[in-house]
Amino acid sequence: MNLQITNSGIILFVKHACVRCVVLFLAFVSSVATSAQNTGLPGGLSQNSSVEELIQWLDENAIPKARIGVEIEVSEDHLDPSELFNYALSENATFSHGFRLRSLDGCKLTLRNEDLRLLELWSGSYNPKLIRLKDIRVDPGSDGTYYGEIVIPLSDLSLKKGRSPFIHTRKPEKAKRLGTWRVMFRVVQTSFFDLIRGKYRDSELILIGVRSYEDDNFYNSLWGETIRFTFDEELAARNFYRVFRRTIELCSR
Repeated sequence: MNLQITNSGIILFVKHACVRCVVLFLAFVSSVATSAQNTGLPGGLSQNSSVEELIQWLDENAIPKARIGVEIEVSEDHLDPSELFNYALSENATFSHGFRLRSLDGCKLTLRNEDLRLLELWSGSYNPKLIRLKDIRVDPGSDGTYYGEIVIPLSDLSLKKGRSPFIHTRKPEKAKRLGTWRVMFRVVQTSFFDLIRGKYRDSELILIGVRSYEDDNFYNSLWGETIRFTFDEELAARNFYRVFRRTIELCSR
């Protein structure tokens, strides 16, 4: 079998090779640019910024703009149908923007909202008396009735679970009330494989506590395993995500 290679064949081979090289180079440049975009920190922050510096930036530029939500998931699969009325099940709530830094104790972050409004509440509980935030009026208006604090254990939040910025609704009315661009973080949970390996992590949950200016004895609270931050603008959500995630990284060391 004779193999003949002509000049035109060599030229064609070289052209194809050059095209492949260009495509690979452009893909590499694109991946580098995307990586830089995802990890770059805004506002003069850097990978060397401390937790305190990151939280200060978030308090001044991002957190007050976010509607913050807390979720707890309680499955009813392991319960007998006759017992469902006796247990508090899944619940999630979304609160108005206006949270500011109250304190930072190590990696335990406390945010406070002096004019707190409950924008949305959903509960899977069959018994209305067991709804954890049942006494708070769902009201998008501002009547100055409630104030509240959220305690976030940064060292117990997962870097693997949760969601980077995404559009959670395209309905104009809902977006106006709850925001458009949402970010989610979850508390680290002990997996089945961790249990097999004899590893158990007792993670602290997120806590939202609500009090009333009108009644000193009023107090409603919700422990949650997921926290949501929702913004009107995409850039605000992405900047918040980068800085908050970096804070979790530092607190997880």
